[in-house]
Amino acid sequence: YGFYLMLGAQQDLANLGIVAFVATLQFLPGVLSVLYWPTANRRGFIAGLLAGISVWAVSMLLPLIGNLQGFYIPWLNMIYVLDDTSWHMAAIASLAANVLLFTLISLFTNASPEEAGAAEACAVDNVRRPQRRELHAVSPQEFATQLAKPLGAKAAQKEVEQALRDLYLPFDERRPYALRRLRDRIEANLSGLMGPSVAQDMVETFLPYKSGSEKYVTEDIHFIESRLEDYHSRLTGLAAE
Repeated sequence: YGFYLMLGAQQDLANLGIVAFVATLQFLPGVLSVLYWPTANRRGFIAGLLAGISVWAVSMLLPLIGNLQGFYIPWLNMIYVLDDTSWHMAAIASLAANVLLFTLISLFTNASPEEAGAAEACAVDNVRRPQRRELHAVSPQEFATQLAKPLGAKAAQKEVEQALRDLYLPFDERRPYALRRLRDRIEANLSGLMGPSVAQDMVETFLPYKSGSEKYVTEDIHFIESRLEDYHSRLTGLAAE
């Protein structure tokens, strides 16, 4: 609105729309990485966004504010002119700088555990690896009871039942490994409704792990054995053995 008050009387709607579109385009790498690239982290996103916005500001915003017809780019030995035929060059340059810096910094820096958890919850075709720890809640009904505090009884019951259906688990499930998978599925489902940060905080607060409990390998093995038994008739050869 401030830009409109400052520039609305001097620029036509097409130029303002193009400049705003290219600025919005700088968020595209971050949006796509949420779904398809869990390695990305906030340092890479912020650095890429700053790089893209900087190129956008120099190549599109400054000429618009200063009412410049063009400016000389020494390393390309050319005069850049902002008009209907050249705006795409600024869009490509800003997006390229954004993606390049975003990728490099994400590859060479480590994400925090919170970022890694949120990335796994949001990623498409995500395969979660639950921690080998025991939960305070020991049944899906207790899950629903705990989640009823922030969500309400009806919504909590619905989310638990949906997660059980997604995992093909019965409502009387009590195996620790299966319950940890249920917890992660609930977090993933809530991420789509409330965002990964809110969903992660909610699950960690109301469905916490017991501290110092990492000795449930036997239950995990029994769970894997039962699942393999279910698939035994579908396996052949060495896999069946």
